[in-house]
Amino acid sequence: MNDEGFLVGTPRLTSLDAFRGFAIAGMLLVNNPGTWDPTVVPRLLMHAEWHGCTFADLIFPFFLFAVGMAMPFSEAKKLEHAVPAWKRIGIAARRAAVLYLLGAFLKSASLNTPVLHFGILQRIGVLYFIVYLLLPLKARWQAAIGVALLFVWWAILAFVNGPGVVPGSFERDMNAAQYLDSFILAPEDKETIVSMIPGISTVLAGLLTGRFLMNHR
Repeated sequence: MNDEGFLVGTPRLTSLDAFRGFAIAGMLLVNNPGTWDPTVVPRLLMHAEWHGCTFADLIFPFFLFAVGMAMPFSEAKKLEHAVPAWKRIGIAARRAAVLYLLGAFLKSASLNTPVLHFGILQRIGVLYFIVYLLLPLKARWQAAIGVALLFVWWAILAFVNGPGVVPGSFERDMNAAQYLDSFILAPEDKETIVSMIPGISTVLAGLLTGRFLMNHR
C-alpha cells in the first residue's frame, strides 16, 4: 500500500466489471424497450413521472457509483507506473472533457444544431473530475464530504426561498433546485446543475466502496 492508501499491483475487480455491464444492459433496455406504449412496457422500465422510483431511475446512479468504484483501481495502476500527480490530473481532465464534448456532440446531432446543453454524459464527466480531485484525501474525509453534501442538498430544498418556490417542497416547478437552476441554465435545458450536489455523494460512495474492496480482497 502506498502513501495515498492504494494497493499497488491490484488486479481487475470482476464484480465491478459485472456491475458496469449490468448498468449498460439496463441502460439499453430502458432506452430501447421496443415500444413506448405504457400499456405494454413494464412500469419498472419507465421513469417515474415525478415522485417515486423505478428501475429506470436507478440506471444513472448506478453509472455514477461505478465511476467512483473504478477510481481506486485506475489510480493504483497509474501509481504502479509512477505517473506524476500533475499528469494524472491531466489524464482525468482529458477524460472529463472528452465525455463532455461527446455528450454535446450527440445532443447537437439529435437537435441538428450546435448546443452545449448539460446532458447525461456531461454530468458524468464533470462529476468524475470533481471527485477525482478528492481522491488523494483520506477515506474518512471523503465520507465526511459525501455526507455533508447531502445535508447541503437537504438544506437547499428545505430552506431556500424565491419566486414560485415553496421551501421544503419537492413538487415540480416549485422546488428550490429548479429555481436556482433557472439562473444558470437555459429554459430548454432538462438536466440540472444543483442536483449534481448529491451526484458527487453518489460517486464518492462508489469510490469508498472501491477502496474498501481493493484493500480487503
